[in-house]
Amino acid sequence: MVVLLVLGLWPVACDEPLPDRRSPAAPQSAPRPRAVPATSAPDLRDLPTGDRAVPSDQADRLVRAGETKVELLSAGEPPRRLLRYDATQPEQGRLVVTAEIAMAVQQEGEPAVEPPVPRLRVTVDVRVSGAAGQAATVSLTLREAAVAPADQAQPPAVADLEPVLAALTGLESQFPLPPRGLGVGPLQQSRRTAPAVLQLWTTVAEALRDLVTPYPEVEVGVGARWRAFDRVTRGGIEMLRRTTYRVAALDAGAVTLAGEIREVAVASTGRFDPALPPDHVIAVRRGDGTGSRAVVRPLGRLLPTDSESKLMGQVTLDTRPAPAIAPTAVSRRSSVRLEQRLRVAPPRGTSPQKAARR
Repeated sequence: MVVLLVLGLWPVACDEPLPDRRSPAAPQSAPRPRAVPATSAPDLRDLPTGDRAVPSDQADRLVRAGETKVELLSAGEPPRRLLRYDATQPEQGRLVVTAEIAMAVQQEGEPAVEPPVPRLRVTVDVRVSGAAGQAATVSLTLREAAVAPADQAQPPAVADLEPVLAALTGLESQFPLPPRGLGVGPLQQSRRTAPAVLQLWTTVAEALRDLVTPYPEVEVGVGARWRAFDRVTRGGIEMLRRTTYRVAALDAGAVTLAGEIREVAVASTGRFDPALPPDHVIAVRRGDGTGSRAVVRPLGRLLPTDSESKLMGQVTLDTRPAPAIAPTAVSRRSSVRLEQRLRVAPPRGTSPQKAARR
């Protein structure tokens, strides 16, 4: 169960920041984005406090699954431009997803355990295709997944991950990309796989799908701000999300965006999800998180020159064996605190398009 929680990577809270183990070098083709500090708490007036999971009917009143709501706060300074994803310009590229995770898992009545989580590096081929006036289709194919070389000194953790990483190769997903990035919809998996494999692949695919910024209807300039409300599923846990975006830089070729994230869990009374253990029933009792996102991308395109996100929070859930396995089993409460940092970028020194031609 601990391994599955690790691979779920849903946003949960951590009091201490992760040590910065990344290389300080930025891609040569663009300035490194600066994520809004995750500790700068966004305005909470539009979401519940997160002291308990949001009932599903209340979540539906805010935003339904598969729906995206956008509210413009400021149009920014002129000159302004219309931000859209141009389906008439097909994209094909290679992106590297790196994940750093720190977590603590506490069973009720027991001390917290902080399992070591190796850093992961996953290479994905991305193809965006479509036609004018239609939603494009984003196709993802996982090419390689590995533990960072510096973390190979964690034998038990690495041994647990090895079969999962091996099973990832060749997995595919796709999702639609409307011109404004609204209502992207769920990931469509190419084939069924084991829950642990599906959790990790979904985490990687969600990091790529989160590159889709919901754009406002009107032209915007530097300093523009808008809020987007949607719902996202992380490792089988549904979250109600609000992201406040800001245009940090904009010119004729590229846009730099920064975002503040706030998430609250949607309650469940007994969830069976392909990404969760099939022999257990999971009931989500509370969960919330805050974070930040930054992305640099060419205008009209999805694939970034660089992107980074951070999420921190906590989830509390009750777990019990499925009734068919243990009809009289009692639920046990667990709390998971986690901080994750995800970076999505082309291989060092290349653009996404150049990486695809290698």
